[in-house]
Amino acid sequence: MKSLLRLGVFLRPYILQISLSLALLLILTGVGLVIPTIIRAVIDIGITKGEARFMMNMALLVLAV
Repeated sequence: MKSLLRLGVFLRPYILQISLSLALLLILTGVGLVIPTIIRAVIDIGITKGEARFMMNMALLVLAV
């Protein structure tokens, strides 16, 4: 525990960069979870119901993400 407290002293000047890195990591993890959800919707709605326009819209959404 003491070593973690000592490490905090050295990292204090970089708290903004560390916080930004953590926030971006969480955002990228969330985006990584969105793409499989979109693909599932394409399979469930687009392929099974045969809606080509829906599949095109979802493909554009995946490219945007």
